[in-house]
Amino acid sequence: MTFANREIIKYYNEKQIKEKLGWRSPVQYKLHLLAAKNIRSNLFIDCCVY
Repeated sequence: MTFANREIIKYYNEKQIKEKLGWRSPVQYKLHLLAAKNIRSNLFIDCCVY
């Protein structure tokens, strides 16, 4: 695999904005999912710990 091919794949996987991901790049989408998961788990802990 050439350097140019790796750069194209890196761009596609990390930076290209995609409609099906809510107009986010794949990296932004994964970070968004992780943040949402952390918020949900924190809300569950906060409401259930007394």
